[in-house]
Amino acid sequence: MAKDFETVASTPYQKPLWNYNLGRNLGNGGAFLPIDGSLNVALGTNLPTGTLLYVNLSNRQAYAVKNALVLAGGTTSAPRVDKRHLFVANDVVFVSGAAVTITSIDSSNSAYDVFTLSGACAGAIAGSYLEYGVAAGADPVVKYKPNIVLQERVLDVQGGERLSCTAWILEDVNTSKFPFVISPLRLADLNATGRYLMF
Repeated sequence: MAKDFETVASTPYQKPLWNYNLGRNLGNGGAFLPIDGSLNVALGTNLPTGTLLYVNLSNRQAYAVKNALVLAGGTTSAPRVDKRHLFVANDVVFVSGAAVTITSIDSSNSAYDVFTLSGACAGAIAGSYLEYGVAAGADPVVKYKPNIVLQERVLDVQGGERLSCTAWILEDVNTSKFPFVISPLRLADLNATGRYLMF
């Protein structure tokens, strides 16, 4: 019997983000996404290789580190941002002043997202980075500082997934091809661990 064949386009080759032979995995079972209600990404999210994480090395629970790059055309209370971010409604953000809450995110435009904020976010002008805060109000504090990099992607996050993480990379790494925006402050945090040299 004749068999029909279908031509399927191949997946484009993606150059590794770093030389995996020069990386060292986080041992003792790696890390886990939480199941205690503290998961800080939306259910169903895909976390690609190169996602920056904060891992509590006592209980091995992992949390996504978040930034957003502000683009031109918005306002300080409704900034346009690069779509490469992990923020969700009710997250808290700040730049150089008091932290405010994201009340909604409009992702309908293919070129950018719009964050509707609970108030004006001081410093949220084109080229600035929104940082992820603990709570709204004056004197904001960053919620999570990165100390680990995700090595193997996780699809359709539901919580509880085991993560394969790279704890050391023994080469300089250009982060321009990483999946999400990284602010200079968070990049400095990662390099300050002494286990990475990223730029």
